[in-house]
Amino acid sequence: MITNHHFFFMGRFPIGVVLDGRQVGNMSMAQFLLRTRAGVFIDEVDQFMSSAIDSCSSQIVLDSRRKSRDLPLIRLHDDVRGMPPSTVKELSPTLTHARYLTEFLLSAVSSRELNLRYYDGRSEAADHPQANSSMWHLAGSRDRRLICLLFPEENIPNEQEVPVELFAKLNAIHPPDPAEIGNESSELRTVQVDLEPHLLAVQDLMGRLLASRGTDLLSTVRTELHGVLENHIPDAHLRSEAIELLIVRVWLTELDRTLERLRDMTENLRSMGLSSAQDLARKLGPGIGSDVIRHGALGRAIYGYRITGLDDPDESAELTTQSLSGDPHTYTAQLGSIVSLVSAGVERPVLGLSATAYFPQAVREHIRSRVKWWMTDAAEASIRAKPHMLRNALNKPIQISGLPQHLKQHALTEMGRRLYDEIIHDELERLAEEDRDRAHDAVVLNSYEHCRYMAIGMYSSGKYQDGKHRLCVAVPPDKDRREELQRRIKLPPGIIELTPDEFEDFPKRGQVIIVPMARIARGLNIVIGIRSAITSVYLCTRPLALLTDPAEMYASVNAAGLNAAGSPSGSPVALLQRAREAAWGRLHLIMRSAPGFVNTHRDLQEEIVAGMIIDMIQLAGRARRGGTDMTLHLVDHAFQEDSWQSDLRTILRRIHDNWTPQVRQRMNDIYREALSTFLAYAGIRTTADVM
Repeated sequence: MITNHHFFFMGRFPIGVVLDGRQVGNMSMAQFLLRTRAGVFIDEVDQFMSSAIDSCSSQIVLDSRRKSRDLPLIRLHDDVRGMPPSTVKELSPTLTHARYLTEFLLSAVSSRELNLRYYDGRSEAADHPQANSSMWHLAGSRDRRLICLLFPEENIPNEQEVPVELFAKLNAIHPPDPAEIGNESSELRTVQVDLEPHLLAVQDLMGRLLASRGTDLLSTVRTELHGVLENHIPDAHLRSEAIELLIVRVWLTELDRTLERLRDMTENLRSMGLSSAQDLARKLGPGIGSDVIRHGALGRAIYGYRITGLDDPDESAELTTQSLSGDPHTYTAQLGSIVSLVSAGVERPVLGLSATAYFPQAVREHIRSRVKWWMTDAAEASIRAKPHMLRNALNKPIQISGLPQHLKQHALTEMGRRLYDEIIHDELERLAEEDRDRAHDAVVLNSYEHCRYMAIGMYSSGKYQDGKHRLCVAVPPDKDRREELQRRIKLPPGIIELTPDEFEDFPKRGQVIIVPMARIARGLNIVIGIRSAITSVYLCTRPLALLTDPAEMYASVNAAGLNAAGSPSGSPVALLQRAREAAWGRLHLIMRSAPGFVNTHRDLQEEIVAGMIIDMIQLAGRARRGGTDMTLHLVDHAFQEDSWQSDLRTILRRIHDNWTPQVRQRMNDIYREALSTFLAYAGIRTTADVM
């Protein structure tokens, strides 16, 4: 039986089956395969785990202005009234509080009394209509800006992490939970702090707002906060901003805790056959292996929130939450043992195949299981990494990554002109004489939009006008998205557009394909016969993960906890506590870290670069089919820019220094030529005795 990654861990078997002499309905595909197959083979197992990380999230509409009462919280509220009095008494406070928090927040944002804004570090909120309320917001995602406003005397620059003491003070402002007084959770406490009198007054006002006792206190609390903070934030505009950020942070943190409590309660109601409780528990619960591994290293879910429909708030505004939970790393590594034992009652052999499933710093791809077998690519000099420094008309290096969005269009078109005139044209001419079947190049960027600007630049270059080569540009497979992109960024006549399904026809259509990294790194093999048709790959933007994305953040947090847990222990409770503390420490670090790749914490930089190297190795594999050699050209000056020790060479050296001798040997055994190429690029000797 053959299926894809996502359907394996998320799908349900579409028909009833007879197992062990009894009928079973709605069985998960994972359980069906583990119970009925002698073994499981997973191709691209690191991609399997990466997809599992993405799928550890679930979404639920908390409140909506649309004309519908089919909302989980409202349905459960209506159903609970018919339950026994003891159940109503137990559930009503939490459910009522959840409805108050969600309905009040949506109404306040819809009426512009509160705003969910996007912040880049300590800077003021940027005017990004599509990236403010409509993007995912976490309770602490604006902490850096808030801390800079509350403690201006600290003068924290964007290049510096927020001191842990200030982060702890901000956490301590949240009003104590009445149910936990005397037994407070340590999740948000990093160090013990004593709040100054004005911050204690802020804490008291926040508590009044959360428990309003039937009165809208938003305006009153806002006014009183101005009085409390006036001497500490003299500027009225900045004080207003700080007050809004405080209210939103406290509100979302309280909503996090309330939803977590509600999820536990609805789990207990599942057995009572209450459909609304079952629906809410399912939507708030983790999706990957939740019946096997309930939570990841954090011990609870992370919640993100967004509000859409604000162009017509009276009729369309909607508040949605996304929760991330589960343990995709352990689920993948223990698929044949723990997962199979719980799901099927037996262990099963599971063979995961991939060229890039071992790389300790790669939080989305590194499988925490022993490598049983490998086949090394040891063809000498088969992979080459070559840096370039293209310069613009002002003789400055052309850099794409790290530029503000409004400057990237011009930089990409300028890079396209220079890249084709100075490098690609002559290389293709040489290849056409040496090996015509391999006279094709791939130009790789981060998005379909970037691809079109690059194509426009190449088309306008002087040498392209001789008509010897044809450009092909990747376009999205989705028809609506493709047509919207074609309307917005029109290409010159003669440039050929290819959907991913048409990539294999590229050698017949053109000589240069411009394509996003996500589509080509693990995409179809572009071959003539059995040999790769592509000789050179030009990486024109630095591919980076965004730690503001919930799934990327969760991968880092969960991996940090598992790394801290280390080997099995005779004291499992202490081991789990160590993992939990490390996971929360990583979450705090991400929240405190300076914005942008250049200034972010070194550990996070190394995780990002490790994932990038895996993409590069996969990308190189596209051009190595049939034993051919290839050259990876690093074109974006961001790869070489070393003013803040954040260039690729420096970070690769740091990663290599952190490897134990055993890890170095294993990396060399597995990757050999691919690894030595990148280490040589970083100036690291790659002979076996120093690996």
